[in-house]
Amino acid sequence: MPTGLVIPALLLGLALAGGLTALWLGARANQVDRQIQRIGQTPAPPLREAPGHAIRRQAAQAGRSRAVVDVLIGRDPNGPGTWPVSRLLVSAGIVGVIVTGLVHMVAPLWMAAIPGLAGVTLCLRGLYGFQRRRYANRLIRQLPDTIQLVVSAVRAGMPATEAFRIVAHSMPDPTREQFGHVVNDIGLGRAPEDAMLEIFQRTRLAEYAIFSVTLSVQSKAGGKLAETLQIMADTVRDRINLAGRAKALAAEATLSARVLTALPFVAGALLSLERPGYLRIFLVDPRGHVLLIIGLSLLGAGTLAMRYMIRKGTTV
Repeated sequence: MPTGLVIPALLLGLALAGGLTALWLGARANQVDRQIQRIGQTPAPPLREAPGHAIRRQAAQAGRSRAVVDVLIGRDPNGPGTWPVSRLLVSAGIVGVIVTGLVHMVAPLWMAAIPGLAGVTLCLRGLYGFQRRRYANRLIRQLPDTIQLVVSAVRAGMPATEAFRIVAHSMPDPTREQFGHVVNDIGLGRAPEDAMLEIFQRTRLAEYAIFSVTLSVQSKAGGKLAETLQIMADTVRDRINLAGRAKALAAEATLSARVLTALPFVAGALLSLERPGYLRIFLVDPRGHVLLIIGLSLLGAGTLAMRYMIRKGTTV
């Protein structure tokens, strides 16, 4: 095999190995989750207390360990979870293997594993954050129609709890899912404002906290609930329209960021076709390895900075 292809072949092999390992770890994590659920559902034997204490102690230790891991990777146990764990682990494992392989060009393997683990952690945090933002964006875009449906039901003489039941049956997901939890909580005896506050705690959308406070004030002090919710629906709808206009104005900046990110790779590919072996120094020379790592790091930092600025300016 030519010398210039050794490192890419090694990285590809490591990426495949990391992907298979991540799939196995994802399957193991799902198996552990099922075992913990069975432990929680299995009643303790009445005459033998020691096994019950041991199971509760193991469950508590597993809960503490999982809480630490959740803080590191940015996972919210009560938040949305539409992506399989195995898919997230595969993606993070591939990123970790690539980062480890690149750093291993200029450092020993044990030192390269540290930025590799950091890459896995940052990848998982980014994926969970993207999943959480996408879910919250879909939920808040459905909020004006949800409030309008509640307002129409209240003006027709229905109580708020029955309006929530209509929302749980009429609106699409994810609003259907969240209000299904609200209806179940109300059926178990919780106050409507407390059940609505649970949506805020799961999604961190301040509008649902305002919704909960509105219900609480109306139930204690009285007032016109329909008019208050109508004003809230109009305000949220105006915010969504304003964010849409800001995203349209930021389309040029988004396109520029994508072009600037892809330009080094396109230019490198064209240069390699025009002059084969010209960029070989980045793969075979230690000084080229250092320059390659520095360039990729600066490119990644610039891309993340541009994405952060664009997202902050166009988020609802």
